[in-house]
Amino acid sequence: MRNPFTRSTVAVTDAQQLVAGGEAILIDVRTRKEWKEGHPPEAIHISLASLDGQMARIPGDRMVLVICRSGTRSAQAVRLMRAAGRDAHNVRGGVVGWVRAGLPVSTR
Repeated sequence: MRNPFTRSTVAVTDAQQLVAGGEAILIDVRTRKEWKEGHPPEAIHISLASLDGQMARIPGDRMVLVICRSGTRSAQAVRLMRAAGRDAHNVRGGVVGWVRAGLPVSTR
């Protein structure tokens, strides 16, 4: 696969491929309410507000892709994760971009 990264970001379609291939995990840092409204099915929910206390849940052996609604909160989460030693990257366009790309969304 071509290198999907530009300045620590990855496109939604590349993010889906990386997660499906087992090369990365996807963390959704939106609120619980936003999560329940719809999220990428492969995502793990850890809100930005609880990220510091939940960092141990995030594996350190794989790339971490971070998504929020549009990219602002996930960029902040990426900075926190990188400071904790994770190989973290922001999903460009967020869930809005995910939906626009026609990628699957779950409400479970």
